[in-house]
Amino acid sequence: MPPNGALLKPFLVPRTVGSDSHQNIQDFVRQHFQALGWHFETDRFQRDTVIGKKVFTNLIATANPFAKQRIILCAHYDSKIDFMDGSQKVTNFVGATDSAWPCALLLELAASLPRGSDDLTIQMVFFDGEESFLDWSRSDSLYGANHLAHVWSGSAQSHQRLDKIKYMMLLDLLGAPSPKFYSFFQDTAPVFQKLALAESDARRKGLLRTPRRLFITEQSIMGRQHGHYYVEDDHVPFSMRNVPIVHIIPTPFPSVWHKKHDDVTALDPDTCHDLALIIHTVIHRELAA
Repeated sequence: MPPNGALLKPFLVPRTVGSDSHQNIQDFVRQHFQALGWHFETDRFQRDTVIGKKVFTNLIATANPFAKQRIILCAHYDSKIDFMDGSQKVTNFVGATDSAWPCALLLELAASLPRGSDDLTIQMVFFDGEESFLDWSRSDSLYGANHLAHVWSGSAQSHQRLDKIKYMMLLDLLGAPSPKFYSFFQDTAPVFQKLALAESDARRKGLLRTPRRLFITEQSIMGRQHGHYYVEDDHVPFSMRNVPIVHIIPTPFPSVWHKKHDDVTALDPDTCHDLALIIHTVIHRELAA
């Protein structure tokens, strides 16, 4: 997917919770999935935050809501409000890697992947309120993920029950050049291995554009050690409820993380192309198996 693609452009704006552009994104995502004929729903709720009451809206699209099991692909669509980067105040933060391009990738995958079968389908979740309003803490972050995990914990609907999730693949901070990805969780190490093998196959066939490996298998970083999650993100409330997690986030973070210049210029077309191809390959094989 080119970094200036039609599916990406609507996300390349500040998308702070409650703003007009935040609402525009909700409309854009809904229209995309309705055009594809997917089942679309929202999880809308109000929360007290460190800067007052806010209304959040998680967006959920399911290819086949009647399937026995589902793979979830997800990202957050909100962007960070004005913040300080050292002595400089960052305003109108776009967050191209965080997470405009991951969201655009989900839309592209939805349009190009098969819907699966009655045994296994794909679901996509766009989390709201991942970013903190002031300083990251357990009470000021992951608003949407925390709420949705709680709601789904008590759901009786088959397309929402947590025990029907084969695994959740969370995409974050993607699109910058030269990322390195590691396996954080032992129970989903086989899925990570499939990503690495898909990359190797594509490189051997000359289908990739980047010069260095993206998915590193020589090291495995255990995500949960003595109750600690290696990278806190929207997966945490689901992992705490025993949902298998594949966390696709570069380690270390891209240099543009929470910087003013995390805009379209931060996106590397070759990296975007290769990540889209690799993830598409693995999920397509899962759904077609």
